[in-house]
Amino acid sequence: MLVQQVKPAWRDGYYRAQVEAVRNLSSDMLEVILTPEKAWPSHIAGQHIALTIEVNGRLTTRVFTVACGASFHRETKNIRLITKVNNEGALTPALSSITPNTWVNISAAKGNFTLPNTDKPVLMVAGGSGITPFIAMLEDAIENNLIHRAPVHLLYFAKPNEHVLQSELLALQKRANNFTFAVLTRQKDGDVKDYLSHFADAHWLVCGPNAMYEQVREVAKLVRATLDSEHFAALPTVNIGSLSEKETFSLMHNGQHLSVNNQKSLLSQLQEAKQPVTYGCGMGICHQCQCVKKRGVVRDTRTGELSDSAEQLIQLCVSQAVTMNTRVLINTEERQQAPSKTDARLQQATTPPQSVSKPDYDMLETQLDAIKSEVKDKIGAEDAAYIRRIILIQRICEWSGRILLMLGFLQPLLWVAGVLSLAAAKILDNMEIGHNVMHGQYDWMNDSHINSQRKDRDFGYGLLRLSKDFRWRVKNLWQFATYILLSVMFQWGVSYHEMAAERVFFGKKKKNRKNQVTHSELKKRFFSKGARQLVKDYVLFPLLAGPLFLWVLSGNLIANLLRNLWTSTIIFCGHFTGDVETFKAEDCKNETRGQWYYRQALGSSNIKGGNLFHILTGHLSFQVEHHLFPDIPARRYREMAPKVQAVFKQHGMHYNTGSFWKQYTSVLKRIVRYSFP
Repeated sequence: MLVQQVKPAWRDGYYRAQVEAVRNLSSDMLEVILTPEKAWPSHIAGQHIALTIEVNGRLTTRVFTVACGASFHRETKNIRLITKVNNEGALTPALSSITPNTWVNISAAKGNFTLPNTDKPVLMVAGGSGITPFIAMLEDAIENNLIHRAPVHLLYFAKPNEHVLQSELLALQKRANNFTFAVLTRQKDGDVKDYLSHFADAHWLVCGPNAMYEQVREVAKLVRATLDSEHFAALPTVNIGSLSEKETFSLMHNGQHLSVNNQKSLLSQLQEAKQPVTYGCGMGICHQCQCVKKRGVVRDTRTGELSDSAEQLIQLCVSQAVTMNTRVLINTEERQQAPSKTDARLQQATTPPQSVSKPDYDMLETQLDAIKSEVKDKIGAEDAAYIRRIILIQRICEWSGRILLMLGFLQPLLWVAGVLSLAAAKILDNMEIGHNVMHGQYDWMNDSHINSQRKDRDFGYGLLRLSKDFRWRVKNLWQFATYILLSVMFQWGVSYHEMAAERVFFGKKKKNRKNQVTHSELKKRFFSKGARQLVKDYVLFPLLAGPLFLWVLSGNLIANLLRNLWTSTIIFCGHFTGDVETFKAEDCKNETRGQWYYRQALGSSNIKGGNLFHILTGHLSFQVEHHLFPDIPARRYREMAPKVQAVFKQHGMHYNTGSFWKQYTSVLKRIVRYSFP
């Protein structure tokens, strides 16, 4: 089946997670238990995630190692983080006071600091909170019966009385004869160097403060030991001022020319220029500000090394300009993936007349990420007030409509006003409230009444043939009539689709599908939801009207009809105008986010209109922006649209927009066109 391939939980590679528990392990060490959403792809022991929470009205991100193995996540559905609380930090103080059931964002797991596949002995050297990746590695190694291959020894350095997780280490030691550990302090037991010479033939893993890392690295060189590391303090920086006289250069960022000097990092100067930049630690550790330098020369402030080749990865926080015309693409990662099937698909796609070539995917990703980052920083009280105001208006419209329907006998115009008011309430409930909330646009408010519990799936429209990718069948000859019927019964069609009723009621199954909910439960949900709607609109309120039964019944019927026609029309205009492309699931494998952005541009269209029009569409009249940024509050799409349009123009991409009648006419022509072979 063809679907609009929208990933509502993408959020720049982020996923939702709920805080289960927060507890203090010591005076300054904190443990946080999270339950990621089912879509989170788990992790390899030793990897880290980026955690985003709201701090003082702004979204703040920091990187944490996952302090548990994949087996722990598989069994409990939870992950845990262990961190040292820095009272002067931007995030950890807020993290210590976060309450259970709070929703946060986490990234997919990243990093290559994992247990090596080796038959050599393994030496783990941990300093302070650097114990966390080793706990995770040991858990999984023991669980998967891998630790018997060679002995594993752990040297655990920390300040007196600050060795956390000792009980867990003892439990792990009891489960594996090949695992031993020593708890050490520098004051009592001396330097880490004193313990390394006995492990020259081992594979060394070190995680901890930079001073400890440097000591281990020095010895590793002498004994030629293999060393993998993850040190979480910044490397010392080169004295910038001593390297050269102050000079001013040109930096191109997102199509803008900025003036920068050779005395400060590129990150700090971009921040001073109020440019949207993604970053984490600011010390060259977390790689959140990693990007691709397209040309020019930059210096690594930690080592003094120069990056003078094109298409080189750099980190903005530890890079400074050296030559003229330095051009940097912000937040672009080097990828070693197989070619995307999307590329081949896009080559074959019917290209709109305005589109002349494929865009620079990395540049496109960078520019659209920057637009999203800029708007994300603004999200806060105004957005919360807006959605609560819409909810209030929806409730007023609903009850006003129901009262006016009962007063219709006094004046027919009151009945008409009641129908329109009730229809408006149902439209707002569907579009502005229900749909947008399900995309997680207001999860950051931590309000259980406007919090998404799961992802919704976009409508597949298997009843209609809307592309050559569908095999033509005789029933398609009358699909225009099918479309009219679908529009009239749209609320039921959506429920049917959402409940996967095609397989529940008719036994149509997909290969390798694992049902998360039983068919009996799905049937119960489908019928209970439908029954509540039918009883409310066509039994309860009409009966309450007494002799005005028919007035209220007909009013509810027309209000539901108006809601269904409006919703189906807006959805179709956003997805199935003449120039819109559709994609199969297999077309989307191995694609980068830049390619994903491009596909969203090809697969959506906007509708022009005024403020009231946009509100009644749930701002889905900005469907292009919704496909690109599904988790951004929809009211923000209007301010994003001109910037998105400018980016599209730069890349020669078609920005599909038009008046309501233009777009709707295009939809009807498409339905008719594909009615025939």
